[in-house]
Amino acid sequence: MHYQQFKDAVGETAMFAKDTSDVDIVSRVMELATEHEIPLAREYVRVRRQFGQTHIDATWVQRIKWLPGYERAWQFEVGNPAAAEPVPTPR
Repeated sequence: MHYQQFKDAVGETAMFAKDTSDVDIVSRVMELATEHEIPLAREYVRVRRQFGQTHIDATWVQRIKWLPGYERAWQFEVGNPAAAEPVPTPR
């Protein structure tokens, strides 16, 4: 899983996004999700601007293998978890 690399890339995107539109930021986050094999839906990416800073929040659920033959749905978050909406768990 590529969670940490994705998280770092999203943070870097936010750091340099001062003059970038929200739509372009979300598009870039979706590109990063594809590159890092993150099953992120566009509707779970939020861009917030506060005190001259850009914040990107994203949340997704991914099935991970804990033990041979045992998988569990796990919710991952980037940014401020309190600002992200809960994601329905895949069946």
